[in-house]
Amino acid sequence: SFGEHVIFRGLNLQIPNTARLGIVGPNGAGKTTLLRTLIGEVDPDDGVIERSRGLTVGYLPQDLAELEPVPLMDYLKARAGIANVEAKLRAVEEKLSHSTENPADLLDEHSRLERRFENLGGFAFEAMAMKVLHGLGFRKDDALKNCRDFSGGWKMRITMAALLLS
Repeated sequence: SFGEHVIFRGLNLQIPNTARLGIVGPNGAGKTTLLRTLIGEVDPDDGVIERSRGLTVGYLPQDLAELEPVPLMDYLKARAGIANVEAKLRAVEEKLSHSTENPADLLDEHSRLERRFENLGGFAFEAMAMKVLHGLGFRKDDALKNCRDFSGGWKMRITMAALLLS
């Protein structure tokens, strides 16, 4: 509820781990509120939300926020979590190149990060991203353009691409 306005009463929903779910309904029915509650942007007034470990909820907001002023491919990597892992890998590699002590811990960390990078699809990410972008109507050279240089409709497509790639 929001103030006195009750949106859901007695809602009980269990979604299987492998499910893909679409939520449809008339304007004002509470679809966005439900999604925002499921992803943790909104806290319920009452009750409990339990999320499975590793849960992924894809949500394309209706009101598009401004995108960061970075190249499109960098934005997609950041949204998929690949940029963060890549940066950590580079930092560990830098430490390894300057370390004079036993590098066993650093090598273990590097190995862990490399597995994480691979699990995120990091080695094939750019090719997959280009495929998704092409399917949404982008040209090859758009991947290098700054996200702020796109119009609102194209920014919505960028957000959709990030959602699909995550």
